[in-house]
Amino acid sequence: MAETLARENPDDARVWTLEGSALSALGRGEESLRSYQQALKKRPDYLPALEGAAECEYAGGNPAARDLLNHIIRIDPANETAHAMIASLAFKENQCDQAVTHFAMARTGISNNPPALAEYGVCLVHIHQLDAAEPVFRRLFDLQPSDWHNRYNLGLIQYTTDRSGAAIETLKPIVESPTPEVDALNLMAAAYEANHETPAATAALRQAIELAPRDVRNYLDLATLCMDHAAFQVGVDIATAGLKQLPDSAALYAERAVLNAQLMKYEEADADFAKANQLQPRQEFATVGLGISLLERNDSESSLKVLRSRLKESPDEPTLNYLVAEVLTRRGAAPEKPEFREAEAAAQRAVKAKPDFAPAHDVLSRLYLRAGDAPKAVKESRMALEFDPTDRTALFHLISALRFSGDKLEVATLTARLRDLAAAETRNDAERSRFRIVEAEPVNSRP
Repeated sequence: MAETLARENPDDARVWTLEGSALSALGRGEESLRSYQQALKKRPDYLPALEGAAECEYAGGNPAARDLLNHIIRIDPANETAHAMIASLAFKENQCDQAVTHFAMARTGISNNPPALAEYGVCLVHIHQLDAAEPVFRRLFDLQPSDWHNRYNLGLIQYTTDRSGAAIETLKPIVESPTPEVDALNLMAAAYEANHETPAATAALRQAIELAPRDVRNYLDLATLCMDHAAFQVGVDIATAGLKQLPDSAALYAERAVLNAQLMKYEEADADFAKANQLQPRQEFATVGLGISLLERNDSESSLKVLRSRLKESPDEPTLNYLVAEVLTRRGAAPEKPEFREAEAAAQRAVKAKPDFAPAHDVLSRLYLRAGDAPKAVKESRMALEFDPTDRTALFHLISALRFSGDKLEVATLTARLRDLAAAETRNDAERSRFRIVEAEPVNSRP
């Protein structure tokens, strides 16, 4: 019928819109979009055609959807469907400020839409509007009480807003079920600890480890709990147990290094720091393809050949000089050997070209410690910490160097700082990854 009308009335936008709607209902999306486009050629501001075309483009994931949706809002500022679609697009592009603005304009329209509510809630958390996030997560939980992710997220927002008791009550049905969720146990442990129920927190993390023995988070959190309560040897034992399951975990080696430092087992701590750095090259170089490939390969001779060749072309390039020093140091360059002098010179060129290059200062401090030159090691470690106060390697090198000077008070202060830094980093890593978002089955309809 619409096709007949279109032949008889080719300039009528309403007819083309009817045809687009009929084709859409038949699942013929591309043809539907062409009909809507024909309608818009006749009447660019015809709202039904704009809505239909926007829906087609949105369902297809096409960038053109945004322009159409903005056009709709200019004509109809209160159009909740258009606001919800723009918000969802903004969420997918990690533009949470924009997403929250548009979700707020679609509050009624998304009140029964779990995927949209989940996106809205997560964006509110990301921009630190926690009080506004709780009713969103509460509504999501009310809509889907059987989905454990919703109960988990509600408990998480309660924990994040310092209501650990409420979080514990919310999470209990998940962790006390015959098949408890590991993520929920991990969060429950954090809530118990915040509520000063350390034995319960420990038990929850132990259960999580039993259920998921290859999940590094739970070992790290339990070791950090031991660190917080000065049970350093227990923490070492937990990290060691984790390494039996995850022998390539740089995070567990780094955690055990900090715990050994608290026990003044500096040789063990140094070995663990070195292993952590070997397994996971410093983040500053994670974006340098050459750095990744050379620091992670075991063929140091080939690595040096490549680096030395590159240095001939760019002798003062700081990253290349750092990498040469790092590879030579890992090879065990001894103070009386030419390789030691080459490593020292390369690291010095790196810091001369880039004075705030903390990792190059770290390499120098390691070399000077190896040579027994504590004052120089102290100087380089302090320089590294000046440019990167969170540099745990530099902090440990400084502790090691100061031990020779007999400054026990500063060593104790720095050891406590190392402990706090490690614990804070573990917690920050956990917080960044706690929210659980489940992707719904894609639907070719409005959000």
